[in-house]
Amino acid sequence: MLKLSNICVRDTLKCLDLTVTAGERVLVVGGNGAGKSTLFGVISGRIKPDQGNIVVDGQDMTMVPECKRTNLISSVLQDMKSGTIEEMTILENIKLAYIRTGGRRVSKEDIDTFKTKLSIFGMGLENRPYEYVRNLSGGERQALSIVMATSADYKLLLLDEVTSALSQKVSDLVMRSIGDIIAMERKTCLMITHEERYMHTFGDRTLEMNNGVLCEIPRSS
Repeated sequence: MLKLSNICVRDTLKCLDLTVTAGERVLVVGGNGAGKSTLFGVISGRIKPDQGNIVVDGQDMTMVPECKRTNLISSVLQDMKSGTIEEMTILENIKLAYIRTGGRRVSKEDIDTFKTKLSIFGMGLENRPYEYVRNLSGGERQALSIVMATSADYKLLLLDEVTSALSQKVSDLVMRSIGDIIAMERKTCLMITHEERYMHTFGDRTLEMNNGVLCEIPRSS
């Protein structure tokens, strides 16, 4: 589903190879400056590698700009404010994300689907579609960001420290909800996290980034 071959980025990524199969949930861990965010930048198209190849869903994306990858790759960032617009409502934000990522004109059925996804988080957001985003808590806003990222069709979901600014209780709720959504849609997910507990509850595999190289962490029996 995702295949990176011989990816190099200056002194950050060093001849990196990575294969993620369809439907896998892979966690990426590592210290600050290890290259995790650069890896996601390469996959999303925000960063152009010095060498190597990027294949997503059988398509060579190496030279494809970020704006042309949105029909295959969707991202949620650590700062939930960067992906949402405060002066728009919950529903307006989702509609905008849906159209930007290649969705057709929004139908009543689409809106019902959006509300169903919002309900998975158990925060009551599905009952507040016309609430302005500026009134949402951090957890509610991150839930909205995730629904926006999964509103239109996509193949690969990138999650970059999406729970780092949340309490443990809200983080666990958000992670369970993400798991439910990607399982329901049978999507592939690659996630950067510092939370070790998710290595056992969320990921199928855990990879450690160290000095620009990825190594798989064996699962304890």
